[in-house]
Amino acid sequence: MSIRTKSILCFLLIMLGISSPLFLQAQSDPSREVIVMFRPGIISIPDPYARATLSEVQINNPAIETALYLHNVQQLWRAIPSFNPADTLRTSKRGELVVLPDFSNVMVLTVQDQATVLELINELNSMPYVIFAEQNGLLPSAECPPSGYPNDLYYPGNQWNLNNCGIGLFGADINAPEAWEITTGSSNVVISIVDHGIVKCHEDLIDRGITGDSGIDGDKPLHGTKVAGILCAVPNNSIGIAGIDWMAEINCIQTTNELESRSDGIARAVNYGADIINMSFGATDYFRLIHLQIASAHKLDILCVGAAGEDEPDYSSSYPSDLYEVISVAGTNRWDLQGPSHLSNFLDVSAPGEEVWTTIPIVGNEYGPVSGTSFAAPHVSGVAGLLLSVDPSLSNDDIRGIIMDSADNIGPIEVFGAGRLNALEALNRLSPPYTIKDHRRVGGYHYLTYPDELQGFFDAPGIADGVYRARPYEVRKYVTFPNPYVRPPSVWGQKTSFGYSRQATHLNEGFCRPIRGTITKTGCTLRTYVYELWTVAGEHVGFVPSGPGNQTFDYTVLGIEDLNPPSPQVLYPNGGEVFYSLDEIDITWKVTDEYPEGTSSDVFLIEELPDGTLNVDILAENQTVDSEGNGSYTWRVPAGSGTVDTYKIRITTTDTNAHSGCFPSARVGQNQSLN
Repeated sequence: MSIRTKSILCFLLIMLGISSPLFLQAQSDPSREVIVMFRPGIISIPDPYARATLSEVQINNPAIETALYLHNVQQLWRAIPSFNPADTLRTSKRGELVVLPDFSNVMVLTVQDQATVLELINELNSMPYVIFAEQNGLLPSAECPPSGYPNDLYYPGNQWNLNNCGIGLFGADINAPEAWEITTGSSNVVISIVDHGIVKCHEDLIDRGITGDSGIDGDKPLHGTKVAGILCAVPNNSIGIAGIDWMAEINCIQTTNELESRSDGIARAVNYGADIINMSFGATDYFRLIHLQIASAHKLDILCVGAAGEDEPDYSSSYPSDLYEVISVAGTNRWDLQGPSHLSNFLDVSAPGEEVWTTIPIVGNEYGPVSGTSFAAPHVSGVAGLLLSVDPSLSNDDIRGIIMDSADNIGPIEVFGAGRLNALEALNRLSPPYTIKDHRRVGGYHYLTYPDELQGFFDAPGIADGVYRARPYEVRKYVTFPNPYVRPPSVWGQKTSFGYSRQATHLNEGFCRPIRGTITKTGCTLRTYVYELWTVAGEHVGFVPSGPGNQTFDYTVLGIEDLNPPSPQVLYPNGGEVFYSLDEIDITWKVTDEYPEGTSSDVFLIEELPDGTLNVDILAENQTVDSEGNGSYTWRVPAGSGTVDTYKIRITTTDTNAHSGCFPSARVGQNQSLN
């Protein structure tokens, strides 16, 4: 029987809760095998675990019997021999009665000539007493699927950005298929694409029901259509490509390149009710108007995703992606190297942005590769949509933090930000053992004063809107996490904090961020800013939003909490063994902990002397264990004096947060001395 058959059967058995015996031992050639499900009573095999010839089975249908003989079927056997027909009626975990197929009627047939397989399949499928017939094949493990998931035409061979099977560096992708096993999105999530418009009638977009503007900016619809294809092309329609978010509502906001048009587009996306705004545009000039629109979106908990740019010189400005309210996305290529993007100190994350296949309406329904950070950004927007589909309560700050924490570190932050986007790991952060917890701390201390600068302030408490001479004060506060973590967690601030940023003092947005390099397993240092203001004429106004030391730091921690002490257990010796002087004994133990690899174990020898007293001796200190918690130490039995001594082995383990655990009732062994 083939590997494919074994895999299929094991999957079915797991789903049914049935244990399969080890009956699949004979050599098979899947190219000569057909899997058939017959209607009940057609074929009877005396021994469900044995292979049989046609003469050894009872076939109760002349047409089927004739077909099997004519096609030289050599052997046949039950595909799932342990299945009991009585198991077709089962009770679910919720107490519901569930009717299952009768898998005792599924057979595997072997023919003599591979050339007759398809002919046999076609003939069997035409018979009323056959439920289905198909050729056997392979379901290899830990390999990229050769086709079919999803079944879009260009998915397996061209969309390396979703699942890189060796078109460059194996695995240099965003792990989309694995993420789709968790979620393919939700229609309750709205993603607005602010661009030149989308050709909604493209064959791979028309069924997505894209809402919003129907117009296009002159002859520039290509860009928005390319962005949309990466984000949301219809999956599993046997044509074109697969988008990242299969279910989100996609809202088209058509704009021109002009500042007011872009700004109005963001405002319209906000008014429409967008959860995510994709902004695949930018310039080196800073514009307050568009910043105000983005700040408004950010304060309303809308996630803004921007392309970092690729035409600018290294470390030059690129707006709006450089704004702290925006997730700035750099581009990578199929080798996990720098794609079309420039170096920057404001990058948050990177995503595939070179030779990425998408929808291209040059003449009609066309497809092809595109390059630029414009096409890296929709990868992040799509994954953000997947995150919201699982947990709609996530704030935009949370989504940014999760995406950055889960990214694959592939190089320097000025090239890749936190790393290359990983959709699967981002979704995994929403499940145990990870926790995401919000905290608030009040206070802080004045750390640093910056030179005066002219700044505009809008909506700041207690003052009129306008331009002021402002003196920034950096305020810091060290915070201790309620519980330690097994490794340094990710920390990000929330916009509900009572303090401003250096970049957006004029927008009355709450801000706090951890100081880079201060995050440990037990705490970190946070920073925010307050401002002392004077009018341009020199009249003192006061502090906004408050004076130094009276700040509110709202922050979120993502990581694996270290809640329990490690639990070691001695595996060997396990009691009653007799050892002799100078024997070498491999003492083994296993540590159970949230992060066993980070623990340290001490090995003690407890000798029970004839008078009942105990002699405790440490054999080894600071012994490490592997990632599964397994440790070992070789001990040489000391020379004795002809007596029989009884020993116990005790393991004490300490994790990296100083939690200790001990195996208290150690295993007993004996040393029978030869001296």
